[in-house]
Amino acid sequence: LNFYGSRDTIATVSYSQALDPKREPDKTFAGKIVFVGSGLTIGNPGTTKDEFATPYSLFDHSAMRGVEIHATAYLNLVRNEWLTRTPMWIERTGIVLLAAIFGALFIGWPPYRGLLIAILAAVFVVVLAWYCFVWQHAWFAWMKVVVVIAAAYGWAVLYKQYENEIFRCRLDRYLPPQIIDRVIREGFPEGRTASGRVHFHRPAAQHQIGRAHV
Repeated sequence: LNFYGSRDTIATVSYSQALDPKREPDKTFAGKIVFVGSGLTIGNPGTTKDEFATPYSLFDHSAMRGVEIHATAYLNLVRNEWLTRTPMWIERTGIVLLAAIFGALFIGWPPYRGLLIAILAAVFVVVLAWYCFVWQHAWFAWMKVVVVIAAAYGWAVLYKQYENEIFRCRLDRYLPPQIIDRVIREGFPEGRTASGRVHFHRPAAQHQIGRAHV
């Protein structure tokens, strides 16, 4: 259902008002479809109230009456405004592809850059979900996508730490810790310029381990 708002968003009139022509003239209901239902908020002990939580209940903690939910469903059908969910196979395929792509990208980026990209990607997903919901009447499991992006970043950080520890153990017998830390950050020395400064290149860490000859 595409809810138009919280409780009482759709106009509601009590029985006493509807039966009193002085308070509600006949033209109030002329040419309109009227849904009749209970509006009690307090019931007898042991009875179930005809009220249900909606997405708006997260914000105002109010429950919507069953008759108002029926009216909402009717308006969705008449106005063609019901929500359409993305097919499940598209969601699952997209999540798997995003996990693979972001996982590969985060491994090749420094942690701070990966964190920035992860935050921007999550914001983009939230904005896209809002746009699809409001303007296209469509929705997808956007929270799953955000979780996948965060998990891919966390996995890349842990993998880099594990890779660096292996690399550190390989060179621990040959170089002091300060030099090893610098090599991990900048790469192996490639050569010297005329000014005598050392230039570093940054090959993949697994190739660094295999080519380490000190």
